Amino acid sequence: GPGIEEFIAKDLRWLRERIELGSYCLLTTHFHLLVRTGDDPGALAELMQSVKSAYTRECRARGRTGQIFDGPYEADPIADRGRLRRAAVYVHLNAGDDPTYRYCSYPGWSAGRIPVWLNGAERLIESIDGLESHETALRRTIAARRARREVDAYADELAETIRLLKAGRG
Repeated sequence: GPGIEEFIAKDLRWLRERIELGSYCLLTTHFHLLVRTGDDPGALAELMQSVKSAYTRECRARGRTGQIFDGPYEADPIADRGRLRRAAVYVHLNAGDDPTYRYCSYPGWSAGRIPVWLNGAERLIESIDGLESHETALRRTIAARRARREVDAYADELAETIRLLKAGRG
């Protein structure tokens, strides 16, 4: 929620010189960040430790109990432009098929209101061939997901019909 965004904006100023945060999606059970670390191998570990601590505090403040994270963070280096494009779409659609999800960087991107603390967004948008290209990729991904769900639903119906036909012959 806003607590974690304020934390990133205020408490991670020291880290903004070492990393570029391009996009994010904050969910109730986990979060996704698209980060550029450059040549500072310790920056990502420090960022993740700080954000996970702040995220845990925010969850606790909202009454959540028990373990927040299952284990250490996962980081996948991205070396090519195509994979970067797919990662940006993945982050922005991680909350579902609604890229306007409140705790995601996409609404700010699309409205041209990128917060200062999202210091890598402009470079990321440029690296993925612009906002229009990204929006096209979002729409295509949403359409493909819906088509897959329709095919899965049809396959389930067909399997049930076959099961019923076989049961009727018994």
